[in-house]
Amino acid sequence: MGHRETFPNRGPLYTVSFSDQECSGVALRDLFEILGATDTRYRLHQLELSQHSEVAGASDEKYLIEIYSATAAATPSSGGTAGAPTRYLDKGATALCTANYNATQVGGTSTDETLRWSGVWHANESFNYEPATDKRIQVGLSGRLTVRMPTVPADAISLNGTIVWEEIGKVPGES
Repeated sequence: MGHRETFPNRGPLYTVSFSDQECSGVALRDLFEILGATDTRYRLHQLELSQHSEVAGASDEKYLIEIYSATAAATPSSGGTAGAPTRYLDKGATALCTANYNATQVGGTSTDETLRWSGVWHANESFNYEPATDKRIQVGLSGRLTVRMPTVPADAISLNGTIVWEEIGKVPGES
C-alpha cells in the first residue's frame, strides 16, 4: 500500500460528480469545466471517468481526453449542467469556483486555450488522472479549466465522472 503525503497548508478540496450522462453524436464535448473566481487560484487534483453502457466492442474503443486552461476572457462552454461543488470536509467555506459538466457546446477556441495534458482512455477501463503533487495543473485568478473529449464514441455511452480541485487563494499583492 502506498503512502500519500499530507500537506498541512493545503487549501480546501472540492468535488463535483455526475452519473449516467449520455454521450453521443457530438464531435466535441466538455466533460467538465471549472470556472475560477477573482478571489482564488486553483489546482486540479484528480479526474475520474467511467462508462457502464458499452460492453461489446469496448475493448477496442479508445477516447482522447484533453485538459485545457484558459484566461477569464475565454468563452465558457454551454449546454451542460451546473454542478454543486461539495467540500471534502463537513465544514468550512463554500467553493469560490463553479463547475459544469457534460457540455455539448465547447468553450474557447484554439487561440485562447492552452492544452495542458492529453491522454487516452480505454473504454473498458476506468480513467483516472491523479498527477504527482508537483505536476498538478494550476489555474490563475478567474481562469477556466476544461476537460474535453474531442472524439465521438462509436456508440452512445453512459458516462460517470468526478473531478477534484483545491482552491489555493491569492498570492500577496495579486489582483
